[in-house]
Amino acid sequence: MRLIFKRRKAQNMDWTKIKTKHFLFTDYNSKIKGDLVTLLCLTAHLERMPTNKEMVKATHYKALMTLQQTLNEGSTGLQSILNKVLEDVLKIEHKRVISRSTSKQYRNIKNMSDVSCDTTDKIREDKIRKKNSAKAPIKKQSFESIWSKYPSKIGKSTAQKKFNKDITNAISLKSINLALDNYIRHLKNNDWKKPQNASTWFNNWSDWVDFKEPTQTNGKPLIENPTRHRQNYIPPDESQRHSAPPPKEFTALVKKTAERKAV
Repeated sequence: MRLIFKRRKAQNMDWTKIKTKHFLFTDYNSKIKGDLVTLLCLTAHLERMPTNKEMVKATHYKALMTLQQTLNEGSTGLQSILNKVLEDVLKIEHKRVISRSTSKQYRNIKNMSDVSCDTTDKIREDKIRKKNSAKAPIKKQSFESIWSKYPSKIGKSTAQKKFNKDITNAISLKSINLALDNYIRHLKNNDWKKPQNASTWFNNWSDWVDFKEPTQTNGKPLIENPTRHRQNYIPPDESQRHSAPPPKEFTALVKKTAERKAV
């Protein structure tokens, strides 16, 4: 069984072990025991075998000689006791080396982790910034630019309310511009059509985002031409338009015919 005697000293071994048999089962007086503890602590503090000069300075020359003589009589020399302390010193130094190595590895890993976290945070912030910029509030002049291109100027207030409701970011603004371009192109290809009122078109503008003109077999746009159908239309003759008698005249005619048959 060993007791632990602690003595604080920065950057040095701050403890040493004491065998119980050196203190509990011997007839050593308090002075000898105290000198032994002092030399044990000195060895632990220096982490090496102290010189005779250092041991004399820590105790006293006569006290050192008395201690050595007493221990030699008990078949246990002072040198062997201090060697036990040095064994503990080597064990502690080994643990320190392992601890320093482990701490260095941990710091390296932590630094790498910090760099990785910083990079990840930066990427995340860039994504959030781009997302927020895409969803930035649309200015009032955006509606005016759309309105200036729309061919019909009827229903502006209703159109603006619908615009403010639907167009909330840069993505939707781009979509409505595309829809308006498609609609204007459709009107140019079909000039006989009248543009819808703004209040009507802005309520259904999303239908024109992906609109594509129907095409012919040769790939050219199929343009509707209602006048072509009107040329083939033949109105009825005026003489044939009223060939059938009106209902009242027909009734009178039936009545006269019935009277003649009766006579």
